[in-house]
Amino acid sequence: MSIDIRWGVENHLIQTTLHGSMTLEELIQLTDRMLQLVDSSSHPIVHFMVDVRQIQTYLPLQEVIKLRPHLATHPGSGWLILISNNKTLTFISTLVNGTKSRMRAFQTIEEALAFLRERDDTAAYPESLPVPELDQA
Repeated sequence: MSIDIRWGVENHLIQTTLHGSMTLEELIQLTDRMLQLVDSSSHPIVHFMVDVRQIQTYLPLQEVIKLRPHLATHPGSGWLILISNNKTLTFISTLVNGTKSRMRAFQTIEEALAFLRERDDTAAYPESLPVPELDQA
């Protein structure tokens, strides 16, 4: 698994891009790293954008669900936004959305940023962000 994690918008948006196949251990490490960035932010709320369009094999849903509350309950957590072309993930996001959770799925980064611009006026979200080219690990 190749992972790129960075500030998409400094102190406001963590941009994560994944490639390949992810293990549960890698997902736990990724979640911990994202929360470290949240804790280091000078802003009280930080959003997560996770681009999974380059993922080749997904973890079982029950494993991912176990970790989601960890992000959702952190006091600095904002929106969790998935960038995905996977219809199953989009459907799950729609179901979760019905629970008033702060999770959404979009097909493009541009759509996700437009969503954040509508809901968060504390930062100047750009029209787009670069997508890193990751080598398969």
